[in-house]
Amino acid sequence: MDQPTPEEIEPRLHQALRGLPARRAPSSLEQRVLAAIAERQARPWWRQSYTCWPTPVRVAFFVFSAALAAVVAGTAATILPGFGVTAGQPVEATLGWFAQVRATGATLVDVGGRLLPRVSLSWIYLGLAVVAALYAALFGLGAAAYRILWQSR
Repeated sequence: MDQPTPEEIEPRLHQALRGLPARRAPSSLEQRVLAAIAERQARPWWRQSYTCWPTPVRVAFFVFSAALAAVVAGTAATILPGFGVTAGQPVEATLGWFAQVRATGATLVDVGGRLLPRVSLSWIYLGLAVVAALYAALFGLGAAAYRILWQSR
């Protein structure tokens, strides 16, 4: 007997699925949905979505966030040397920290390129195994913490 092609199977499968009776929803579904909607509407405004907040509170939140961002940027400009930008400075002088980071990265790559051929392959495999074990431990601890702290509620 020959295998039917997908073009032959599709109409038969479609007809068989159409012939199945419709499944009914559980009788308690409507009550649970309405209870969940009522619970969400009963929440105070600060526990709802940002779009549900009163307009004056949203404006105040925006103003406060903008002021906080300005304070953080101003503090960073005064504390970190070479971070502040003045109108007369060229771009290279403004991004001097980027050149330092790039030079440091190039030095690290050069040192790594010189030392890596001298390292035994077994040490590299051992290091990769340790990294994998630490990643698995982190994943396991995260899952355990989730089950202990949030799953039991």
